[in-house]
Amino acid sequence: MVEHERLIISPVPDWNFCVPAELKERGFCLSYQYDFDEKLYGPYGFVTNKALSFLSALFPALFYYDDTKNEIIRKTNVGKQGVYFYNDDALKYSNVLNEFNVSVRINEMRKKSGLAPKIINKEPFFSRVMNGREYDADKILSIANEKIDFFVFKNFSPILGGAIIFFNNELLQRISTIANKDNLSLTYVDSLDNLKGW
Repeated sequence: MVEHERLIISPVPDWNFCVPAELKERGFCLSYQYDFDEKLYGPYGFVTNKALSFLSALFPALFYYDDTKNEIIRKTNVGKQGVYFYNDDALKYSNVLNEFNVSVRINEMRKKSGLAPKIINKEPFFSRVMNGREYDADKILSIANEKIDFFVFKNFSPILGGAIIFFNNELLQRISTIANKDNLSLTYVDSLDNLKGW
């Protein structure tokens, strides 16, 4: 059997993801399909070795925002739904958030001991960008406007296996370059609705 794998670029859909219109206009989705036939029926998701290799090349430094701990942690690949930061600056954001969280915990211990809390820095603007499955649209807009390298990984439906949502069109050239190097085809569709279910 011939292995067929492709990257799919589409606009950010209007369904199941609420972000300001200006972000949708400058954003795009990146999806992945593999083992598809001549009629383009096949499963979706960044799960094959080729897909994981592509993501490693695209994101040499990858971090995930863990909303349960309000932390940014290093990851080796995309898996869980949520907000991801990439490039070396992500480590800086992780450290800033960790310092803030430690300050909050110290103040909580001081209060329990009857001591006055110390003044701490304002909570970082990228903190609590998610709460459970809900995204804070204002914070996503703030992060995008700060030109921070980030994306949202979202399962729009069980069929699509997850899509990466970028808010920076400058990545399109880099995606195309890596796809060419990895012999991956790159397909543009007008809507995720145009993809065939699996």
